[in-house]
Amino acid sequence: VVPSISFSTENVEVGEEDGSAEICLDLSVPLSTDLQVVVSASAGTADSGSDFSAGTQTASFAAGSTRACVNFVIIDDDLALEGNETFTATFETPGGFASVDPSTATVTIVDNDVFTIEFTEDDYSYVEGDPNARVCLEGIGQIVQPATATVSSLAQGTATVGEDYVALNSDQVEFTPNGESTVCISVSVTDDPFLEEVESFPLTIDSVSPTPGVVTGSQSSTTFFIRDNDAVSVGFNPTEYMVVEGGSVQLTIERIGDAQEPVAVLVTTTDGTATAGEGDYTPLMQVQVTFNQGESTKTVTLITLDDVPAEGPEYLEATLDVVDPRVTVSTANATVVITDDVVPTISFSTSNYVVGEGDGTVEVCLQLNVPLVADIDFTVTAASGTATADEDFVDEEQRAVFPIGETRACIDFKITDDRLQENDEIFTVAFSSRPGITTGDPATATVTIIDNDDPEPEFDQTMYTVPENNRTLPLCIDIGVLVSEAMEFTITASNKNPPEAQEADFNPSTTITVPAGGSMACIDFTGLVVDDNIALEGDQSFTISVGGSTSMVVIVDDDIPLIESGDVTINEDGGIAVVNVRLLNEIENDFVLDYSTGEVPDGAD
Repeated sequence: VVPSISFSTENVEVGEEDGSAEICLDLSVPLSTDLQVVVSASAGTADSGSDFSAGTQTASFAAGSTRACVNFVIIDDDLALEGNETFTATFETPGGFASVDPSTATVTIVDNDVFTIEFTEDDYSYVEGDPNARVCLEGIGQIVQPATATVSSLAQGTATVGEDYVALNSDQVEFTPNGESTVCISVSVTDDPFLEEVESFPLTIDSVSPTPGVVTGSQSSTTFFIRDNDAVSVGFNPTEYMVVEGGSVQLTIERIGDAQEPVAVLVTTTDGTATAGEGDYTPLMQVQVTFNQGESTKTVTLITLDDVPAEGPEYLEATLDVVDPRVTVSTANATVVITDDVVPTISFSTSNYVVGEGDGTVEVCLQLNVPLVADIDFTVTAASGTATADEDFVDEEQRAVFPIGETRACIDFKITDDRLQENDEIFTVAFSSRPGITTGDPATATVTIIDNDDPEPEFDQTMYTVPENNRTLPLCIDIGVLVSEAMEFTITASNKNPPEAQEADFNPSTTITVPAGGSMACIDFTGLVVDDNIALEGDQSFTISVGGSTSMVVIVDDDIPLIESGDVTINEDGGIAVVNVRLLNEIENDFVLDYSTGEVPDGAD
């Protein structure tokens, strides 16, 4: 009988983490001597070198034994989603032996690697409306094909889906081989206008795939917190009130910002000079005022009492407090002035104020008919009339402050000195109203700005010099202000030096016009000087005047004596030759004419 060899089993299964796979051969009969059989392993779906160690192993049968085993190394590669893999084992049949089935064995390596998906945080927190709000998932392990997870936020928390956030409904997150280990998904958080508590909602990983191979980790759910970014403040507005004793006054509380739930405030009064114990008013002791959603103002009524004794104005304080610490107080205190049956009245001290354009400021005063027991102020504004704001006066809102006990308060408006000749101009002033104070007469006032820009012409030179034969004198005047309309001035001339200079030497007057919008004018004073051809009269001068300005004009005499003489013939024995010299033009002063003979030697003839 020929002994036979076979694998002990056709299929061998081994875990990837086991380290090795044992493969055994069986003999049909025991032998009296040792036998060695070569066993080889070849790749299938499992790769040699990465999943197992390929090659050959020697199975040794000891004498008398019918089974021999070899071990092939199994490599734990930590790659998830690769599935179970196989390789094949074969043996070489020694001579004199037969091989029977199973003559090959398939080794299945069972994949032990998983890819874990979970949230990166126990909880997430974002301010409402944050565009960067998100949650992140982490993939733990290595994969050879994509893995996915679906995330939902359908479960209701303190946050309301559709109002506070947009729900995630099986939104898919994918991890890829050699990709990022952390993948994030955006969460849309609504920015509402309401004051509210921190709200939250849960998120869960609904499913993972493919399975097996992908599992959820311990952090398969998380909580998303929405922090409120809305602020609510309350305060008195206004903070000062007037009421006649025996009457009531509504204290107004203003809320800025809204809230989903009611906001409560507490109002308490404290004595000032007015006292609840002496019958001046009915006190408020932490009176609660509630703002419902959408309400921005509320009032609380303070009742005053009409006592018998005569007294001056008295005051008390109202204080505001909040119940919810998230609500802030902007103006916590208000002052209430109780007047003694006399209604305070405010008015201007006069209906007309007058100021010179060059004065710089005008003082405007308000007056109260009775003194008050608390400081109070009024806003005073100006409006253009024929005077233009920021051209003729500075348009600045002013505060007229009445200290305690004072009945008069004044403020200044700045006046602009513009150098423009114009008519007197006006603007009006008015003051703001205050609760509990009556507006008296005058409630408005007119401010008249008296123009100070009178033209004062001056010559551009204090002395002009002109030759007698030049009949044009160029000159300019500057009136020092801008004129809104063209203005004409007369330049007059008068005698000066020598006294006998007459109008024959100059013209007595002319006119010069300054154009609209200008302050200067120049002319060529044509025909001013008369060329009289009188020699030896010397330089003459006269004065020109315009307004209060004068200047001297000097006429430079350019005439010289003109003379002629004729030839004279006498006989040698005639004696004395008389030469007649004739003056051709008029002269003002005597002059001496020197003469001499020609080439004939003196005394010879």
